[in-house]
Amino acid sequence: VSCSLTPNVKLSGLANLEKKQESLTVGVSNKNDVIGYLGEAILKDHPDNNSWAYLEILEGKNIFGKTKLIKNNILLLSFNERGVLSDKRILNINDIKKLELDQDITISKASTDSFSSKFFGRVKKRFQNRNIN
Repeated sequence: VSCSLTPNVKLSGLANLEKKQESLTVGVSNKNDVIGYLGEAILKDHPDNNSWAYLEILEGKNIFGKTKLIKNNILLLSFNERGVLSDKRILNINDIKKLELDQDITISKASTDSFSSKFFGRVKKRFQNRNIN
């Protein structure tokens, strides 16, 4: 236990993602603009690389050392075949809590899954693991 009054905060991903995404314009910004402004995406859909995701996860510790999720933002970007931004969505911690993924079907990792289902499966698992602690 630390006696410091400085908050113990850990950032994973990009800081101020909500603010940074405002400079990206659907129909105008392209992949190079996004990379120049946000850097390489942490997740990309393969093989066409037209769906990208950026994360901002901010965690803090209380005085007892327990980790608490402060901020959990996800920026989802979609590009058309010419590499121009066609859609952008930002999800916050409340949006992620509302996600309902189908639990009825088990799909082999070798099969082709959509970017969204793979991504949200990972996010949901991570979120559930954090809530257990």
